Amino acid sequence: MSPETEKIKAAYLDPNTTELMIIENGSAYIETPGAKLHQLPDKVGLQALGEFLQFLVGPNERFGPERPYGDLSATD
Repeated sequence: MSPETEKIKAAYLDPNTTELMIIENGSAYIETPGAKLHQLPDKVGLQALGEFLQFLVGPNERFGPERPYGDLSATD
């Protein structure tokens, strides 16, 4: 996993993060309790986004153009 992906993963796994948003232009934001938005300092590239999505769907699942969706569920 690239260093860029590790930064996104760390933000996602931070217990203070309630939501992670990655915008199509690569801007990324995290929401913390109290609905405070914080922009991550670096833009997210396509490779890092792909690696992060693969992390979310798991190592045994295929994700990509041939299967452009993941079976994900949220607790809320």
